[in-house]
Amino acid sequence: MRKPAWLLLIPACLIPLACGETMTAPERRDINLERFGLTFTVANALWDEGELIQDPATGSDTAMLRSPETGAYLSVFCRNQGAELTAEDRDLALEDKLWELEPTFSGMAEVGREAVELAGVEAIRVEFTFNVEGAPWRCWDWTLVKGQTLCGIQFAAPEKDWKGLMGEVDAVLASFEMTGADVKAPLAG
Repeated sequence: MRKPAWLLLIPACLIPLACGETMTAPERRDINLERFGLTFTVANALWDEGELIQDPATGSDTAMLRSPETGAYLSVFCRNQGAELTAEDRDLALEDKLWELEPTFSGMAEVGREAVELAGVEAIRVEFTFNVEGAPWRCWDWTLVKGQTLCGIQFAAPEKDWKGLMGEVDAVLASFEMTGADVKAPLAG
């Protein structure tokens, strides 16, 4: 016999009562790269208003957010390549990106690399470390392709703040949707 759906909610309702406190989720806001049909949410209290950078030369959009409290940053980049992309295209783009980043960051070292699913698409996540003004930082960099869209996501934070931000990273990634990536976004002319 199947339980009514409302019965499934009872244990979730009792958890805050058993702990003696009520928990409220942080308020979140949507970030939207409209031309690419990509949306995700971020915690209002953690991130600044952000900046949308549109590059007419490459036909790309980048959402750049910073945390005033920790200095962490979240960058989401999308570009229409004008043709269907493959996993090999994704891997080549990732290698190019990391090669370009290496001279920028002191002591940059790749720590790990793995295939993961993001927004229903296989992505490659690379973890690396580097130094900013002598302080150790950590970064996760995801690269994925969907249709004609190449997408890169970077999350970086000082090592001392890394673990405290993992819940936010999980919430951001869980909210990623790429509904329009198969549609051709207009290229800059």
